[in-house]
Amino acid sequence: MSNMRGINHTTIASGSTLSEAFDVGHARTVALSIPGVVTSCQMFVLGAHVNVAAEFQRLLQIDGSGDFALDVGVGSRQALVEPLAGFNFGKVEALVAQTDTASIAVIRKF
Repeated sequence: MSNMRGINHTTIASGSTLSEAFDVGHARTVALSIPGVVTSCQMFVLGAHVNVAAEFQRLLQIDGSGDFALDVGVGSRQALVEPLAGFNFGKVEALVAQTDTASIAVIRKF
């Protein structure tokens, strides 16, 4: 079993609701570290097997009970994103436009 880890970043530009695509690379475990300076809202995680805009879809909770959503605001958040494991690419979608650029760390374990 490999314990290789990787960290990369994605951003949601000021005035935008969607992050750049980030490489998941079939990681076994994926977590997001969201800074405390984001505009308060719900954020959704999207996954795709190819980096083509039309392919990205919101991920469901593991039990299928609804969209995988994170409540974010003042104070940093860290979240394990189990539904993203096995995909090649991911994005983060904010429910409201960000008032400043938000940099989100993507932590992967292979």
